[in-house]
Amino acid sequence: MNEDQIYISSKIWFKKNNFIILAGQPPNGSDHIPVIEIKESSNIDKGSRGSYKPDLVVQKNNSIIVVECKPRFDKNDQEKLSNIIYSEDRKKELFKELVQRKLINKDKEQLNYNNFISNLRYCMSFSGENNKLDKISYLKIFDDNGNAELIQPNETLYSITI
Repeated sequence: MNEDQIYISSKIWFKKNNFIILAGQPPNGSDHIPVIEIKESSNIDKGSRGSYKPDLVVQKNNSIIVVECKPRFDKNDQEKLSNIIYSEDRKKELFKELVQRKLINKDKEQLNYNNFISNLRYCMSFSGENNKLDKISYLKIFDDNGNAELIQPNETLYSITI
């Protein structure tokens, strides 16, 4: 499967499991969903240097999941997600971007920053096997019809509720 198929199958799986697709960046083209950037706080310019555009950002209840999609396990994607996990600045930039674009906090249920942080999750989506990761789930894609299995991380605090 190529990256486009993984991206589409991931979107289908999340929709089938009642997640709302908030944003994303398809691999080779456009989509009807907004693209968001998680800027690096040291970049005060208007450009995108050092920023990160997640492949998908999805929500279910108060949980926000940042998803990276590749045909196979990709160490660079793991590092991108780890950069968010271990960077308070990146989390603040993600929250700010989602609020500014009115992708969260638009209903009666307000998602404040502390609540956002405690419900932020991370997922890699690919076809094939991998060892479980500590804080990152992975969606094991079987085909381009949204058939997949969610593999939860070792640390249950970072599990994704389906």
